[in-house]
Amino acid sequence: MLTNLETDQQKLVQVLLVGQPELDGKLDSFELRQLKQRVAVRCQLEPFCEEETRDYIERRLSLPVRGHGQKQRFLRKR
Repeated sequence: MLTNLETDQQKLVQVLLVGQPELDGKLDSFELRQLKQRVAVRCQLEPFCEEETRDYIERRLSLPVRGHGQKQRFLRKR
């Protein structure tokens, strides 16, 4: 969900709200109607299917970890 506050000359604030599905219900409540009026975009991400999950994990594992010369895929427990 994205909301913008701006004047004719400049943008003042842009806010991005991210939350669990329950946030959608909260925004539909009477008490938050003024906030809801300022929301420009509302969207919901769907869960990955098995193939998308596999592709995502494979991609993440192929990337180097920042600050390390070699790939460090898992952190050791202390």
